[in-house]
Amino acid sequence: MTINLYDGARMSVSGTPGTGTITLGAAVPPYLSFTQADVPNGAQVTYGIIDGTSGWELGRGIYTSSGTTLTRATILASNNSGAAINASSSAQVFITAAAEDIPSIQGNLFGLQLAAAGGTGTFSITAGAAADSTASVMMQLTSAFSKTTGAWSAGSAQGALDTGSIAVTSWYYVHVIKNITSGISDILFSLSATAPTLPSGYGYFRRIGCMKTDASSHWVQFTQNGDEFLYAAPVQETVGAAIPTTATVLPTTTPPLTGLYGKYRLSINNTAAGSNGALVQSQDETSAVAGAVNTMYTLICGTLAFDAAEILVRLTGGGAGGSLRWSANAAGVNGYLNTLGWIDFRGKLS
Repeated sequence: MTINLYDGARMSVSGTPGTGTITLGAAVPPYLSFTQADVPNGAQVTYGIIDGTSGWELGRGIYTSSGTTLTRATILASNNSGAAINASSSAQVFITAAAEDIPSIQGNLFGLQLAAAGGTGTFSITAGAAADSTASVMMQLTSAFSKTTGAWSAGSAQGALDTGSIAVTSWYYVHVIKNITSGISDILFSLSATAPTLPSGYGYFRRIGCMKTDASSHWVQFTQNGDEFLYAAPVQETVGAAIPTTATVLPTTTPPLTGLYGKYRLSINNTAAGSNGALVQSQDETSAVAGAVNTMYTLICGTLAFDAAEILVRLTGGGAGGSLRWSANAAGVNGYLNTLGWIDFRGKLS
């Protein structure tokens, strides 16, 4: 349904409308009449009625410019148990918006892209805006920020850690946060993806990404483009290891959150006789083994041959990183798996 909004329209009524069609009177100074507010004939509007201190009503109505009437079509709410109020000659009618007319901000996220140059404790965040985790408010950075691994302090070029001291080789979750009183937004990171420790006065947050520290408590170098996070240097998970001939879970260097997608480069070397290959699966799939009945391969090649591909796998979280499942149809199929990065929708879809 299309909801039409018009600014500054507020009118008295002519006669005593009661619970029926309202004949509009004159504009209530300093407001406009419906005509002056450019409400077209036949338009459906969301209206409000205030009748002194005794009655109020919110509804949908059809405006007719000839005779200047507002026909009550649907009563959305009122102090008369949700029914039309018995409007008196003192009532005033105005155009407004109901809560259901306002589009939900659930999941909204624009900009706020992360990057770390590696070798330092500093990371950057682009300008942008996001709905908080409860879809109650929007939070906005009007200019680019940088933050460090120090204790959180307001503003750019300040610390962003919510509590404790920075840890080595650990995943951290970056949140945009908002002060309830001032309305100012800032950036914070935490070991918690869902319950960061917020500074005093801050009551809203939203996770906007994940980052990992190295053995020196510096950020591992990465860039972000939309929902895609890419390592500057791919992470070698296996280097020519024999791929198991049973479906086996393999943790990878991706955030330990369920529902992300890992980006990988898989190469196999078939040292066994005949054509053999490997299967890489999400753990959300039914467990299977490469080459089994009705089961496809991710890669397959002939004797003493190589094959390679880039693949995307939905991950299962927990532990040190997101995990997948892999298998080979025969002993002697060796695998080289590099993690390129991950796809993280960051609450935009749920």
